Amino acid sequence: MTSFKKVLSLSILSRIFLILYTILCGIVNTDYDTSGHKGSIISSLIRWDSIWFSGISESGYLHEQTFAFFPGYPILVKIMSAFTHLSIPLCGVIISNTSFVLASLVLYELGKITLHDEKKAYRSFLLFLITPSNIFMSSFYTESIFSFFTFTGCYLIQNFQFVGKNRIKSICKLILSIVFFTLSSTIRSNGTVNVGFIIYSLFLALKNWIVSQTNNEQQEKKKTEKQEKKQKKENEKQAQKQNQKQKQKKKQQENPNQKQKQKENENENAKLKGRITFFSLLVMVFKIILVSLIIIISLILIFSPVVYFQYKAYLKFCKGSTIKQTPEWCFLKIPSIYNYIQLKYWNVGFLNYWTPLQIPNFLLAAPMIFSILMALIRYIKNDFKRFLTLGLAKSGRSQIGFFSNDTFVYIFHLIFLGCVGLFFMHIQVITRFVTSSSPVIFWFLEDYLSDQKVHKFKKAILLFWFILYTFIGPLLFSNFYPWT
Repeated sequence: MTSFKKVLSLSILSRIFLILYTILCGIVNTDYDTSGHKGSIISSLIRWDSIWFSGISESGYLHEQTFAFFPGYPILVKIMSAFTHLSIPLCGVIISNTSFVLASLVLYELGKITLHDEKKAYRSFLLFLITPSNIFMSSFYTESIFSFFTFTGCYLIQNFQFVGKNRIKSICKLILSIVFFTLSSTIRSNGTVNVGFIIYSLFLALKNWIVSQTNNEQQEKKKTEKQEKKQKKENEKQAQKQNQKQKQKKKQQENPNQKQKQKENENENAKLKGRITFFSLLVMVFKIILVSLIIIISLILIFSPVVYFQYKAYLKFCKGSTIKQTPEWCFLKIPSIYNYIQLKYWNVGFLNYWTPLQIPNFLLAAPMIFSILMALIRYIKNDFKRFLTLGLAKSGRSQIGFFSNDTFVYIFHLIFLGCVGLFFMHIQVITRFVTSSSPVIFWFLEDYLSDQKVHKFKKAILLFWFILYTFIGPLLFSNFYPWT
């Protein structure tokens, strides 16, 4: 069996197992079902936010609270239901699980070109199959489809280059990556953060092009100097063979002409070098302008779904609204319904969740928080210079696995996700927030488990966390108990 078929088969089998296990958990305990989908065989997968997504897919955005959920996923579910005549919840579950399988395949391929080691990519994929947020990957939630869009965008933008035989193919991949990152921002607000992958890849490609151009010019200069030295030696040899008298006569007759020709050649060479330098400068300016334009276009496209979603809410509630009292967020300097309702209904804000009552949730999130910190410390310790220079300085250390130069941008992405999850969000959500957005967390955990220096007991604890959350998650989630 080929690696691709093996990855595909294991991904499908993992979803079949998780769905059956979740349904079984729901059947065993059916006392706490308030989902409105009681009696359906997949009702165990329709819990918590799934009810919001189901309602939006069926009826649209009727209430203020519904604008906490982005429209991309509900639109896909509604379209599928319209074409297949299947129920909304069933379509949501199908899309989520199909997306997980696709995300698994892309993560494996992304791992191969980023880690430069197929075995490490495969082991990282296996960890993704038993991710602690597993239940959310198979239920009526956005985690799987967001992972698919994000991982695909990352795969397409990886190793982008301006020059080379495959530059046209590389540019096509760039365009597609922007498309997938734009789709990710229709699913969740943190999809806008993915624009960072575009910006970093463009700057890295520009830096590599400038370095290659400089190296080419230096090589040409050395080549010219060698040719000049060689020609000079040949002229000296010919001059020595000639008779001294003939040499003097020739000097008298030809010396003025030779000097003039020599000066003309030197002037032409100087002009040619000047033209080459000026042309190189023009090309560099053009590349910088091109990169700037692509970044601006990427920002506009990737942020456009978020802006349009806010604008749609503004028109509904603030302009020509039938509501008796205009909502207070309409009068804010930046009238964003999303930020307002996150604070009003879910108490999302800076350190709002840092209270003694939330200690159990902090404990629930502790494994992921420690994993993020360990990944950061481990990466910096391996090569602080590379971290300090934003990955632009070449490293003489290991270029395989988690410490590859190509993983650098994902480290900064992980830092951002960790800070947002730790200081602004409901802390227990950080587990599924990170595992559905960041491939590097699986690359780090794979590296940690593969490290011979790490004690076996620590490795056992890590695997226990993955397996425990995979089995407890469906049990609690299916019966409407709070989970990550």
